[in-house]
Amino acid sequence: MKKLVFILVFLTCGSTFLLAQNHVRADIRQAPQNVQQSFHTDHPDATDVNWQHSNHQWHSRHMDNRNQMHIDTYYNESGERTSTRRELGRDEVPREVDRHLRDRYNANTNYGAVRIERPNQPALFQLKIKLGSRSKMLYTNEQGREVRYNDRH
Repeated sequence: MKKLVFILVFLTCGSTFLLAQNHVRADIRQAPQNVQQSFHTDHPDATDVNWQHSNHQWHSRHMDNRNQMHIDTYYNESGERTSTRRELGRDEVPREVDRHLRDRYNANTNYGAVRIERPNQPALFQLKIKLGSRSKMLYTNEQGREVRYNDRH
C-alpha cells in the first residue's frame, strides 16, 4: 500500500513538473494583441500566418508572396521583434557569400540559404552546404566572412 501511494505521489509530482516547463511548444492560432500589432507592422501583406509559443517567444511563419519562400519572425512577450529569418533563392544570396562558398567549399549549387535579420545588428546568412553525403551548417556576414552565431531557433 505504501508503494502504491509513493508511486501515485511521484507520478503526480512528475506530471506537474513536466507541464510547468516553459520550453514546451504550443501551437496557438492567435498571438497576444501587442505581438500581432508588431507583426502586422513588420509584415503588412502577410496572410495565412501560423503562430507558436515557446521559451517565452512568439514565432510566426508565413509564405512570402514575392518568392514563395517561408518567413519566420520571432517576438518577445512584449511584442518586440527579436529576429526574422527569410529563406532565399540562389539569386538572392549576396555575390560575396556565394563566392566564399564556391571558393572554400566548392559548393556551386549545393546549399540552402536563410537571411537572419536582427534589430540594430548586421544581417547574417545561415548556409546549409551539402558536402557529398554530409551537410554542414555555417553562418556568414554580408561580406562572406564566416562568423560564430548561437542560433536559438
